[in-house]
Amino acid sequence: METEVVLFLRRRVGETALQAALAEAFAPNMDDALIVHFPQGFATGISVICDEGFAVGRAEALSDRLESAVLLEDPRTSQWLLFTPGAAAPEAVQVIELRHGLDVAAPARMQAAAASALCA
Repeated sequence: METEVVLFLRRRVGETALQAALAEAFAPNMDDALIVHFPQGFATGISVICDEGFAVGRAEALSDRLESAVLLEDPRTSQWLLFTPGAAAPEAVQVIELRHGLDVAAPARMQAAAASALCA
């Protein structure tokens, strides 16, 4: 089933590279994509129509191709997933709303490492 997929890139990417990567990941729906640039946190917001079963795989491919962390709201679970280039799997994260953008709370594994360091 096709649905709106919302994702954010950690760093700004040139328009030519971004358009090529989006066309590869989301064609033929790329013409309907809405791209918004923010000055803070995840700097580029993208809304595009995509089959919800493919959204996670496409976000992972986009992260690797653009060498940027990608934040995706999973259309099936409404959970935010953080994709890091080269990582084996995405991490579930909490989103923090900034005044002019979005960021994420420390992923669970980072919180656990910090907690164990405090106990040591």
